[in-house]
Amino acid sequence: MAASWSAKAAKMRTLFEIIGLFIEWRIDAITVAVGLIGSYTLVRNRAKERVTEQDFPRATSLAVPLVAIGGALVAEWFGLLVEHSPGSTFKVVAIARFLTLGSAAAIGGVILWVSFHLAILRAKARIQNETEHQLHRAVAAADEANRAKSDFLAVMSHEIRTPLNAVMGFAKLLSETRLDESQRGYVSTIASEGERLGSLINDILDLTKIESGQLILERLPFAPAEIAHEVLRLLSARALEKRIDLRFEAQLAGTLLIAGDPLRFRQILLNLVDNAIKFTSAGSVTVFLSWKVPEGDEPRGRLLLRVRDTGIGIPEDRQRDLFQKFMQVDS
Repeated sequence: MAASWSAKAAKMRTLFEIIGLFIEWRIDAITVAVGLIGSYTLVRNRAKERVTEQDFPRATSLAVPLVAIGGALVAEWFGLLVEHSPGSTFKVVAIARFLTLGSAAAIGGVILWVSFHLAILRAKARIQNETEHQLHRAVAAADEANRAKSDFLAVMSHEIRTPLNAVMGFAKLLSETRLDESQRGYVSTIASEGERLGSLINDILDLTKIESGQLILERLPFAPAEIAHEVLRLLSARALEKRIDLRFEAQLAGTLLIAGDPLRFRQILLNLVDNAIKFTSAGSVTVFLSWKVPEGDEPRGRLLLRVRDTGIGIPEDRQRDLFQKFMQVDS
């Protein structure tokens, strides 16, 4: 009976010794594995604040456990190799396992660091791509809206021009009939206002060309003084209604011909004089033209155009709105 108990006690001691050895030599590997996996989980949770799940490298979820398991196996193999070497001691085996598992922990840490920063780079690239796609969609939508607006204005201008041309044509025919002075003035007003409406339609169409980058300036010879006289004649009826005197002054040596876009010059001058008449209740509107030549034999010069009126003027706080689209200082 005593021998039986003695045998059982020996088996138990052997079992405890085996468990002790396992705990003694494996607890360090388990600690490293738990530390790596815990660090991986912590990094993933922290990364979710800045990146999405798809940004994090999928290989990391496999690499970290493999490094932990591989480090434990290598440490076990290296420990056994050192343990059975001549002159081996517990201290030598412990140092060998510590170095092996420490290397595995360092490799796992590097993998986590690289994975975290790679996820951040992927997130930035993804956000940039999404922003670029949104920008492209916004630009495409804006271009589509501009095309729709341009098409609408083109159709509307055509629809307006058709009856306008009829009005202008009949006004011209009517002016060639026998009319008294007042009737001839009425016909002249109809013709001049019709030309103003046609110029307004051209301005609207030019605005769409400017916005789409399709406006091309011509380079043709023209006489600025002749265009100035034409503009003053066109607006003379409006000036007469308000009893405003239209004047033209020029400092030109003979008939001046310059190269440029006569249509754009006419548009600018027409708008300036039209606004001057609009904001002048009494007095005069004067157009000044002069040509300045630089010193030397340079064939080029500078055309100076000024429009002066006796109106109310523009307050300083509203002058910044002069060149804003669809803005009026009297609104």
